[in-house]
Amino acid sequence: MTKTLSTFTFGDIVNAHLGKLIAFTPVVCEHGIALGIATANEPGYHPVSPTHYCVPDWDVASTEAERLNILYGHTVEAAERIVASSMAASNRRKSEAAVGGKEVVQDGI
Repeated sequence: MTKTLSTFTFGDIVNAHLGKLIAFTPVVCEHGIALGIATANEPGYHPVSPTHYCVPDWDVASTEAERLNILYGHTVEAAERIVASSMAASNRRKSEAAVGGKEVVQDGI
């Protein structure tokens, strides 16, 4: 039997992020692979407690994140874009911090 996030917890997560464009993503945690909630164009992610979902295998967590994103109404590509925009926002924040708050534009990247 495959472990899944409970319907109750899914509902709580959706309610906590109303009005925001979110996607589920697998994340590494101390106890294995858990789930995180990425918000479009915002750096970082909101962790889902490992007590709600944590597995030892990345592929299993990735499949669960995909299932939840589809349940939420996203295509796989849309969810990937949300996660990528969150990662890009994190990278921008790091770049800005590295140069004293000024954004650095790199040519050719």
